[in-house]
Amino acid sequence: MTPPLNPDAASLAARSNGAATHLPVDLAFGGYTLGLPRDARSTLAQGWLFLGIAALAASGILAVLLVLSRTPGVARWFPVADFFHATLVAHVDLSVLVWFVACAGTLWSINSTRRLLPIGWIALGLSALGAATMAVSPFGGGTPVMANCCASA
Repeated sequence: MTPPLNPDAASLAARSNGAATHLPVDLAFGGYTLGLPRDARSTLAQGWLFLGIAALAASGILAVLLVLSRTPGVARWFPVADFFHATLVAHVDLSVLVWFVACAGTLWSINSTRRLLPIGWIALGLSALGAATMAVSPFGGGTPVMANCCASA
């Protein structure tokens, strides 16, 4: 049997006599806290969360369209010749990039000051406009750039 790496865990295990060991939360996390604001910052944070959830929902719809675009007989119904690759790029961008930006925006909104709220709302509006543009981009044609997510076709 190998000894535990953490000496505090070893001393707690020795005192527990084989029972389940419970570590204090402060020992595990260092006592970090993030106060939740009760003002307009929480509304802005909720907006960022809604953007992230909407991006995941749009990404899920695009995933269904990806499957349908590869189904024999159904592919001819889609408006663009390279619909699969355009939809794949939009799906990945919405599910990864927009989701991470929305999570970061949520944390920044919670930890910001009230004097920066107008800038936060502008950022949220521009991000929502960009996400909406990404969601409809497979239907507009164009050439998808698959440089960061998939092998080129």
